[in-house]
Amino acid sequence: MIEYFFLANLAGTLNLAFSAFIGGIIGATATLIVFLLLSKKYDQEFKNIHSNTAKLKKLENKVFSLRNKNLDLVKQIARLQEEEKKLQAQVEGLQNALLIPESEEKKITTEIHKKVQGKPIKKIGLYKYILEGLEKNINFYNPQNHETFEKYLQSLQKPAEQLWESYRSDRVKVNYSDPSTQAAYLIRYYPHYVQMTYEILQQCSKTFAFGKKINACFFGAGPCPEVAGLAQFLTKYYPQTKEIFVHVYDIASDQWALSRAITKDFVLPNLWKGQFSGNAHHLDLCSANSFESVSEAIENSHLFVFQNCLNEIWNISTTKENIKFLLECAPLNSFIVIGDLRYAQNRYILEDIAEFVQRTNDYQIIMLDELDIPSSLRIPQMVTENLLTSVGGLVPRSHIKFMFLVIGKF
Repeated sequence: MIEYFFLANLAGTLNLAFSAFIGGIIGATATLIVFLLLSKKYDQEFKNIHSNTAKLKKLENKVFSLRNKNLDLVKQIARLQEEEKKLQAQVEGLQNALLIPESEEKKITTEIHKKVQGKPIKKIGLYKYILEGLEKNINFYNPQNHETFEKYLQSLQKPAEQLWESYRSDRVKVNYSDPSTQAAYLIRYYPHYVQMTYEILQQCSKTFAFGKKINACFFGAGPCPEVAGLAQFLTKYYPQTKEIFVHVYDIASDQWALSRAITKDFVLPNLWKGQFSGNAHHLDLCSANSFESVSEAIENSHLFVFQNCLNEIWNISTTKENIKFLLECAPLNSFIVIGDLRYAQNRYILEDIAEFVQRTNDYQIIMLDELDIPSSLRIPQMVTENLLTSVGGLVPRSHIKFMFLVIGKF
């Protein structure tokens, strides 16, 4: 009996031990399975990370390659620009080599004018008139300070470069009080702006109805190349006009007095044989209601010109309101001409005014266009050798790129 109980207890103990052993095996197996699964997952993650790292490396290599290509392009562009300057200098050299001696110029002037239909007359002499005006005004050229006129032109290189740098900005700010700055402007930019006015007026030559006398207002005109352009235009297209009275308005009116004198005394008499008179006043296009002070002049004029002044405006909304005031005050059968270089700000102002005109019945857009014209002016050798030498920022302008809006009030 005792043996039976002993064997029964032993069997129970062995059974429990066996169960515990089996349970341990099952637990260990489950742990091993979980470990294997996790190991497989981590292995996959590691492969993914490795793959992504390889992709990132490829992207880095591509970016590095693109940067190198970009640097190569920049170098190529710089090299092309340098080659362009050299070619421009060669062209100028060829042009200078073909210059006609001054003694022969008078003999063939009439013949040349016959061959260049549609281009400004007197284009050969325009630089000559400006240089003569500078040379005879001691406020510009002083023989005691500059010795020769050639050395005076050389002294204008720095002001000419500074103007060029200033005009490369969308919004221009220049101090014109220095006579050297004005002289550089007269030689480098004035002749092209005379041609610009002429070209714009020529586009609408059949639309205008000018009589024997013209009253005109010029805004932001400075030394008045626009007046010279009008004079050229009248000589060719309206010989019946015998008198011009101009109102010149500019924020730096007093500062430009010296240069306006050159226009009046040296340029205009050689471009037009009619009677010329007028006045100049200070006017800020950006000042609210500033045009109210000149409303009487507006009401008695039939031509209004804004040229190459919009890019110096800092208060666009007020300027547009002033121009709209002018449109309302202008008499019937009058014309408003707005021309400027292709700056973003100028385009915005021009398009906004055109949109305003289209919404009204009193005005008509005669023309809204852009032009890219080659300069028809031959620069004297004295200027190319001493001032516009085609080096650095002293490359003469070969083209004039501008946009313009001509409005008629009928």
